[in-house]
Amino acid sequence: MTKIISSLLFLAAAATSNAQVGINTGNPQTTFHVDGGKDNPSTGAPSPTQEANDFTVNSLGNVGVGTISPSVKLDIKSATPGAVKIVDGTQGEGKVLTSDEFGLASWSFTPIKYASVSNYNPVVMTNKANTWTNSGMSLTVPETGLYYLNFNARAFMGTYVDGQYWKCQLRVNGSTVIGTVFGIHASSGGNNADSTSSFSNVVSLNKNDTLSLWYFGQSNNYTAVGNVDGGSSITIFRLGS
Repeated sequence: MTKIISSLLFLAAAATSNAQVGINTGNPQTTFHVDGGKDNPSTGAPSPTQEANDFTVNSLGNVGVGTISPSVKLDIKSATPGAVKIVDGTQGEGKVLTSDEFGLASWSFTPIKYASVSNYNPVVMTNKANTWTNSGMSLTVPETGLYYLNFNARAFMGTYVDGQYWKCQLRVNGSTVIGTVFGIHASSGGNNADSTSSFSNVVSLNKNDTLSLWYFGQSNNYTAVGNVDGGSSITIFRLGS
């Protein structure tokens, strides 16, 4: 207790005589100045290297970490990324710090369009009737989360066969099917006809999942098509965790 009282009296005396208090330094540069590394000079301002381990409070009540001249209420200066760390249970990869109407902050996802890919090159399915064929187009999921997903498919029949159909699947990692669409050619289609179909849903995906489109044709006359009018595409928007 005696030591505590003595320390308080010392700080009070220092504040009265100098209007500045220093810890680990006899040369405080602000109202309250802690030299964490005990390496500041006895006179003059510390160098940038010496200043990097300092903690200060100036006459305006601004707090500085790594700086002796804080210009805002909390001013942090660091030579390396990751100077601020907030772990409150809401943190997660890819999240941003957001505020409610009272200024209370927490980590959350933002609904940002993350990825989209299109294919304008035909996927030849000749002599692959009733066989699923990988289109070769893929998209990698950037982060784990809940996504709004959409994919478009298009298939072309070179020689008309009445009632022939095609299907397209969106698969995760080449196996798990998220959605399936199909198209069919009626007699009005004629030779060299094409049809399109699309699929949308909200799905949970994991980081580095690979999304790919697979085509199936009932006959050998089909080609999954891409041309100047558009072809296959996959688009995902992340909605949250």
